[in-house]
Amino acid sequence: AELVKARLTVVDAEKLKETSERLSDVRLLLLELKRADIDIAGADDVLSRAGVALDEGRFDEAEKQISDLEEMANTLVDTLRESAVETLKNANTASEKARKAGIPIPDAIRMLNSAQAAMAAGEVYEALEFGRIAQARAETAWKRHFEAEAKRDVEAMKTISDRVRSARERIDVLVSHIEYLTNVGVDVAPARESMPWSFQSSR
Repeated sequence: AELVKARLTVVDAEKLKETSERLSDVRLLLLELKRADIDIAGADDVLSRAGVALDEGRFDEAEKQISDLEEMANTLVDTLRESAVETLKNANTASEKARKAGIPIPDAIRMLNSAQAAMAAGEVYEALEFGRIAQARAETAWKRHFEAEAKRDVEAMKTISDRVRSARERIDVLVSHIEYLTNVGVDVAPARESMPWSFQSSR
């Protein structure tokens, strides 16, 4: 490799530099994909062959090996980035929805901020993961909040129902007393008039 480099022309040196940089960039793309549990079959072999070709001065062959892998890796990273953008959008919507409802979601907001910072730094995988957590926590907080409200509403309705039933029972007792007194000749008109209209008309 050293002998090859010694015979390099200026053009070859430029090609070596450019191709080496592309090879390094592809390695970074593959690393980003691996962190998201995405592997390209045979990628390591391609990188190895490209590296050998580069060392031996076969730049065209090295570039071809790199180009094919680079195109595939870029396509997958773009898909990953689109997924991260969509997840961030959903997380932001869920967080805003909870905020407008007055639901405290400090964990979701913290994760959302981390996701946005990661995306700005080009850390797509971290942005995707933080965004997923932010969305899940905001949606869970929203669901729990309204489940708790619904439970309180049901309990309040039950309390009111119990009170109404208790009141009806007391009025039924009173009505039976009034009817008894009426039957024995006692004037109960004032008591009857003080009763709720619905109970008067039902008798």
